[in-house]
Amino acid sequence: MVGILLSCAATIGARLASRGPRGSPIDAPSSENNQLSSSADAAAAARTGVLYALAAYGLWGIFPVYFKWVSHIRADEILAHRIVWSVGFCALLLTWTGRWPNVAAIVRSKRAWAALSVSAVLVAINWLCFIYAVVTDRILEASLGFFINPLVSIVLGMVFLGERLRPMQWLAVAFAAGGVVYLTTQEGLPWIAITVAVTFGLYGLVRKQAKPGPLAGLFFETLLLAPIAAVYMLW
Repeated sequence: MVGILLSCAATIGARLASRGPRGSPIDAPSSENNQLSSSADAAAAARTGVLYALAAYGLWGIFPVYFKWVSHIRADEILAHRIVWSVGFCALLLTWTGRWPNVAAIVRSKRAWAALSVSAVLVAINWLCFIYAVVTDRILEASLGFFINPLVSIVLGMVFLGERLRPMQWLAVAFAAGGVVYLTTQEGLPWIAITVAVTFGLYGLVRKQAKPGPLAGLFFETLLLAPIAAVYMLW
């Protein structure tokens, strides 16, 4: 249950961090016609996004400790339990927050069905790679994946969402990319890190297009995966 709580909180926090008006987290050039109130709202959304991101990545930093406690269990079995129990926990949160109408809206939308079917596969691959990295003592490689992930998200945002970086943001990206290249050349091709980064970057892009809401979206994704996970657990 501790693992499910951390998992749901971190995933929801990450989705909240990526929400908000276009231009956050990667700010687009401002127009002369933008109103002051819109700029203030965008700045507030950006600050809130940073807080959510810090909370999510902080929780992810705790994950390896938990997964190490259960490292005697196979990674695929841990994933199956994580999916099944996440459905129940998210259902409790939906009831507590009164957000079942968000789930109903997803059920009525063919676009949401399609997008969340794709994002469910992506998040399952991401979770499995991370768990596998922890139980096989490759935590540093998984951590590198989450270091690469913001760079992947930036590229996806620029290519698919038309977002642009300011000069100082380009400088920050250059430093981060340099660090990634250095670590990669030292350790060889980190397939776990690349898989973690790319799957979560694509996951964020798909979820941004669907806009199902963090909690309702996570519930629907795990609900789609739950039958397969349940059969695997029983088998």
